[in-house]
Parts: sequence; C-alpha cells; structure tokens
Amino acid sequence: MRQSSGSMPWSFSGDMTPKVTSALILVVACILGCLASAFTNGAGTLQASRDDNHIVGATGDSILQVNLVLSDVRDADTGERQYLLTGDVHYLDRCLKARRRVNTEMRTLKALLNTAPEQRRRVDDLQAAIVKRLSTGEKALQLRKQNRIASAWAIAQAANTPGLMLAIESASASLQHDQAEVLSKHVKDAESTTLHMTDHVKDIGVLLVGAVILCLALLISELIHRSRLER
Repeated sequence: MRQSSGSMPWSFSGDMTPKVTSALILVVACILGCLASAFTNGAGTLQASRDDNHIVGATGDSILQVNLVLSDVRDADTGERQYLLTGDVHYLDRCLKARRRVNTEMRTLKALLNTAPEQRRRVDDLQAAIVKRLSTGEKALQLRKQNRIASAWAIAQAANTPGLMLAIESASASLQHDQAEVLSKHVKDAESTTLHMTDHVKDIGVLLVGAVILCLALLISELIHRSRLER
C-alpha cells in the first residue's frame, strides 16, 4: 500500500517488534549501568589516588626535612668545636644560627609527621638526642665565653659529643629508612590505583562500544524489516 505524499513511510512510535523493543531497553539499561559504574568507581578511585599522592608528597617532604635537621645539627656542632678551639666569635655566631634553625626545622618535621603515629617515636628519639647534644654544647659555650677553655673542653669530652652526634645520625637514619618504606609503599599504591582506573575505563569503553554496536544492529535490522513490509 502506497503512503500519501509528504508523509513518512513508517514510524518507530509504537509498532517496533517486541523483541527489538526489549533488546533496545536492555541496551539502554546496559549503557546507563556502565555510566553509573564508571562514575561510582571513578570517584572512589580518584579519591584513593589523591590520598596516595598526598601521602607521597608529605613523606618526601619529611625525608628532606630530616636532612635539613641533620645538616643544621652538624653546622652547630662544627661551629661549636671551632669556637672552642679559636674563640673566634664568627664561629660562635655560626653555631648559634644553626641552633636556631634546628629548633625551627624540628617543629616543621613534627608537623609533617603529626598524622603518622608510627613515626612519632622515631621523631621523639631524634629530638631527645638533639636536645642532649645542644644542652651539652650550651654549657661548653658559656664556659668558653668566660675564657675558661680547659673547663669547656672538659665538659665537651666528658659528654662524649662525638657519641652524641652518632646517636643523632643513627636516629635520623632510622627515621629516613622508615619514611622511605612508607614512600615506596604509597608510590606503588598510587601506580596500582592508576592502573586499576585505566583498566576500568577500558572495560567500560568496550562495554559501551558493544552496546552501541548492538543498538545500531537492532535498528538496522528493524529498518530492513520495515522496508520489506512496505514493499
């Protein structure tokens, strides 16, 4: 039967075959499910990735901060010994400036590791060793200012300042080792999270492409079927 001029030969408004209609509904549901899964999984994975990257950044900063603390302690130790030997106030000034930096850098280090309870003991051990070394040095410096050179050196030797420095370096190394392990773990976690996100996106993409192809195949099949009926 011929259609009137200007009108469409057929319409999808309500006369598609039930099988095609059901299949299209299933395809649409599949597409919506894929999009929902991508959104939900992607949001969780993105947050996990951000958390890992934040920890990686903070851990790297803490390792650098330990190096700063140790460097300042060494400067203070060197300046102290040079002042005890020479009495030159230039070395005293160098020592006092380094001591002030040590206190500032230690506060920064404790702030960086404030959310890492497992590292607090390491930080406390490091701080205790530094306080012991600096307090001993303070007594020696005061005696040297009074030109009591022998007494200043006697305090330094009795306190075993090389041993105190060794304790500081040991505590620093232990803290850095622990932080390096934390850094390695979270770098691997971040890489794994990124890989998981990539794989999930690929899987969703494959499903969506398959759903679209199936939908197009069904529509083409319906078009062919309609065309044959119109002949």
